[in-house]
Amino acid sequence: MQFFTKDWWSDASDRGRAVALAYSNHFASIKNNLPLTLIEFSERYELHDAEICSIVNDESAELLRMSVHRWDQNFNQRMHYCLEFSGVTKFCMSREHAPISVHSDLGEIGYWECHLESPMLKICVLFNCGAELSVSFADFKFSADPIGA
Repeated sequence: MQFFTKDWWSDASDRGRAVALAYSNHFASIKNNLPLTLIEFSERYELHDAEICSIVNDESAELLRMSVHRWDQNFNQRMHYCLEFSGVTKFCMSREHAPISVHSDLGEIGYWECHLESPMLKICVLFNCGAELSVSFADFKFSADPIGA
């Protein structure tokens, strides 16, 4: 995490607005180099407070799938998001002072960031429990479906 760090999150100061603006400027600066599907997801949907259902990393296929549940932007409908990262070259999960299993209870997603590490893309996720996930990948696609509809 470069912007929404654990230190920033635990700091009770008013830096939140400045950090959000810095990330927004960062995202705007790399937007033209991102897949359209990642831009669409970032503009139409949100991962903040999403609950992880599953994370499956298929190293042989260079594919990472993440399944999450979250309320829609207007808090009217529970949604199921399936995020698929292809061309994965690196996948890492960590938690300070303790190893973490992909299948452990991560809690909700706190914040997420997108970065360009040419020629790859990188997503970083900070969970409420303090765990961090990062994945370097080439392409992205997603589905967003209402739950119970």
